Amino acid sequence: MIDRTHPLPVVRQCQLLKLARSTAYAEIWLDGKKLDFSDVAEPVEEPIYGKQYLPRKFKIGIATPDDNVVDVLTNDLGIVALFEGERLAGYNLALGGGLGMTSEERVRVVAELQPELATCNMGSFNYGLFPLLDKIKTFKYEWEKQYLEMTRNFIFANTFQSLEVFMKTFQEAGTKPEMECYDVVHLYNIAHMADRGFIQKPFSVRDLAAKVREALDRRSDQSETLHG
Repeated sequence: MIDRTHPLPVVRQCQLLKLARSTAYAEIWLDGKKLDFSDVAEPVEEPIYGKQYLPRKFKIGIATPDDNVVDVLTNDLGIVALFEGERLAGYNLALGGGLGMTSEERVRVVAELQPELATCNMGSFNYGLFPLLDKIKTFKYEWEKQYLEMTRNFIFANTFQSLEVFMKTFQEAGTKPEMECYDVVHLYNIAHMADRGFIQKPFSVRDLAAKVREALDRRSDQSETLHG
């Protein structure tokens, strides 16, 4: 059983460093004019948003490999504590992003943190959420329906130029890419990038490779059953 108290210092550090300091509660507008509450709360700089105030939370989830009750991938920042036996060996970070981010913005975290391993997509793919329109008929905000409909004609782009930016940044940071493949052609993209010297063997490939292995294992088991 993993001792879940090991990540507590990180939890407390996140609380101290990223605790919201917004004075937005004192920002009241009346007839189009902002009321003066400077004597109540002085404007401060947020630790995450800086001088900009956004009416939403920045969520950080911390989990262990055997307990993901917080569902780290639904948070803005997910931290997974890694163990070797009972020893806390390190952390995996799961970061979110926006669909409109540039290639440089998407990979900036690799340049800044220089992790041993980081994931990246190896090709473009469809990002269709529009089937939810058949299930959801009532929306709280107008933009929600527009966003879902937009994905009917949207591609999550990972062009060759993007891949070059990713791989150059990985090389400069000394980070090994864990390449996520969602289509067979993405494997050819790996070969292309390797031929051009952007990545070196041994490769670390996720998703498609694992599914192919599972399919081959099932087929092998079925063959043994038929011919055994």
